Amino acid sequence: MAALLTNFYFLVVWVIFSTVYLCMCCTEGDGHFGWQCDTVTGCFCKQGQRCQQTLGTCPEHCVDNPWGIGCHDEHGNLAYGKPASQSNTNFSYTDDEWFSATLAVDGNNSTADSNCTRTHHQPNTYWTVDLEGLSVIREVTVIKPAAICPQNNEKLCIKNDTSNHVNCISSTNAQCFGGVLRYNISPPILARHVTILKTGQQTLRLCEVIVRGYTYPYNVAFGKRAEQINVINEGDPGRAIDGKTTAYYLLESCTHTNDTLDPWWEVDLGQQYVVYSVTLLNRDENVHGGE
Repeated sequence: MAALLTNFYFLVVWVIFSTVYLCMCCTEGDGHFGWQCDTVTGCFCKQGQRCQQTLGTCPEHCVDNPWGIGCHDEHGNLAYGKPASQSNTNFSYTDDEWFSATLAVDGNNSTADSNCTRTHHQPNTYWTVDLEGLSVIREVTVIKPAAICPQNNEKLCIKNDTSNHVNCISSTNAQCFGGVLRYNISPPILARHVTILKTGQQTLRLCEVIVRGYTYPYNVAFGKRAEQINVINEGDPGRAIDGKTTAYYLLESCTHTNDTLDPWWEVDLGQQYVVYSVTLLNRDENVHGGE
């Protein structure tokens, strides 16, 4: 009899625990979580994976609302190990080594000369990293080799391509402590390329570039069937979902319709989805009419 009562009490406790657990954790496929599991008080988790409120975390990272309950930006460096390049590369004949662009994304924060990039002393030198996909960028930290803050001839450019350097942020708008510049990107910018630019006759040296934020969510429209009202200049509708983020039309990744009354474009996702975000990337060069 005692054993039966023990099992009964255990069953009651387990039912209560399970009920509380289900109330605090959305099931897989809901796509969001929070105290009440809705889009108002909660925040989205990447592709609707199971999430656990009691642990206060989402798998990997959150999408579109990283400041919600239990959500936070990724703590890693989005630029770590990604392809980097610079306007030119200086060479140390003393140490017999190149000051290559990859030294700024190797995870080593040392300010020793051998661990930092360096260009030649030339006009408009720059360094850039390709994040290899869209990211929501919320902060960029630049570690310099000298414990001094740069003048206003250094800029941070965050874009979807590297065709030109416009709409950049001056280093005078960054917090600087002993040669470490921290750019707070508010509001956050959706982009793929991060560039450090120096104007005038300058040498650019960087020891590490740390990009904070989170990778943009999976695009359910990628590679699906798209249509639009008409096509000119080879601007096929499929270009809008080809996975390329370049905004320059001649690189053949933008759509184009004729000058038509009420033009439209649409994509068939192939099945039903809970859509929580739609992002449009327009052309970046001067165009006439709509975009």
